[in-house]
Amino acid sequence: MHRSVISHHIFCAIAVICFAACRPVPSDDQFGYPDDALGIGDASIGLAECGTSTCEGDESFAKCPNDCAAFAIHLAAPCTATGTQDTCGRGWFCVDRAASAGGPVCVADFPTWPPLADTRATEDFAEQADIILDKATGLTWAKNSLRDLSWRDAMVACTQQKWAGQTDWRMPTRAEMRSLLDFSVENPAAPFVHLDWNPASLRYWVVLPVPTESGHGPEAFSVNLGDAKLGSERTDTPLAVRCVRGGRQVNGKVEGRFVLRDGGATVFDRITGLSWQRGAPGTPLGWPDAQAYCATNAAQLSGTGWRLPSLRELEGLIEIGPTTPALDPLFAVTSEVWQWTSSVMPGNPGAMWMQSWIVGPDAGGKGDARQVRCVR
Repeated sequence: MHRSVISHHIFCAIAVICFAACRPVPSDDQFGYPDDALGIGDASIGLAECGTSTCEGDESFAKCPNDCAAFAIHLAAPCTATGTQDTCGRGWFCVDRAASAGGPVCVADFPTWPPLADTRATEDFAEQADIILDKATGLTWAKNSLRDLSWRDAMVACTQQKWAGQTDWRMPTRAEMRSLLDFSVENPAAPFVHLDWNPASLRYWVVLPVPTESGHGPEAFSVNLGDAKLGSERTDTPLAVRCVRGGRQVNGKVEGRFVLRDGGATVFDRITGLSWQRGAPGTPLGWPDAQAYCATNAAQLSGTGWRLPSLRELEGLIEIGPTTPALDPLFAVTSEVWQWTSSVMPGNPGAMWMQSWIVGPDAGGKGDARQVRCVR
């Protein structure tokens, strides 16, 4: 039986503007992660010019993909304990993969691609026989889903597939699967033109076990393509899985995505180029007041253009680790559970998407008092 997740963990992409001085994001046929940016020096605050092979100042992968490619590595070191974090590190999970493709590998469970909007256009996807290329993320998806499989069987089944001559298919992480979502529509909450969604069940397995048992037996997370929410299921529940492949791999770990700025008042994201309010205000606010709080820069943060984040942006911060909340320790997170976004719930203009670091996304009435974390 499907349940909304209520346990100790939670759940992340983003929109940003690329300045003229920066290199453009790779074109459809050039998308990839260059090999010329593996040496990352200490970040200095201030403007920097793209093209130096060093990620510095206000550079990010979104602005300077070649200089900052080392922060957007998607597949890291090999691992053995599939379906767990194993030795992968915070924000990464060990995913099963065919031996011919290199075996199990640590996969990033956070966005390592140029920022996405809340909506996904069908033009973002290119159909090629039995596969679909997501031109925005660089991931390749199976056109058809595998159905009625337990969590473990679904993970193994992906490793046994050979589509488009490739054998490195695997179960997607939460972040990968949620990259397909379009938060402005529902049933399905994703582009329908190219991908064959299962009309009988819009719940899809992802590589994310529930950390603590609920008394119902081992559980894992699923993504509901009907309402775009996260759920948990017993691992023996028969659900669908959509296999995925792709992402640049290196044999190592990636650290240092987030950097403290402005005397510790803000956190800068090296992947998206977004600056975040480090801590939330002490008093929860209704949605109109939360929007005004950011727009007027009531927190007196450095710079201009502060605003409420979209759901995609707020989800993009999530890095699940052995403890909650599911955020990098640099963020000052105390008691806040639900946080407002600027994203409207489809079919309900009086409700907004909100995000929790424990439960995941859900709907909230504009009059409800929730926390806020501004972004620019």
